[in-house]
Amino acid sequence: MRSTMPATTDVRINQLRAWIANAEREGVARADMQLNLSHRDLAGLKRSPCVSMEEITFFDGVMRFLGVEVVAAATAASTFERRVPA
Repeated sequence: MRSTMPATTDVRINQLRAWIANAEREGVARADMQLNLSHRDLAGLKRSPCVSMEEITFFDGVMRFLGVEVVAAATAASTFERRVPA
């Protein structure tokens, strides 16, 4: 999923939550999801007061938002991916 226009940080964070919730409703496990975030969205996610400390974790060099792996994307637009289990 790609956004077609810039969004405010709070709107973007709510979109990320919605992407995760929609995928879960479709039966995708959070371990099989990945958020590829633009540097702007990643910075907003880390700094936004609308994100609670419980929503973001860092373990073994991996950042997770609501249990979904977050990766800094090399693109201007953030995307959501469903990884195919190996």
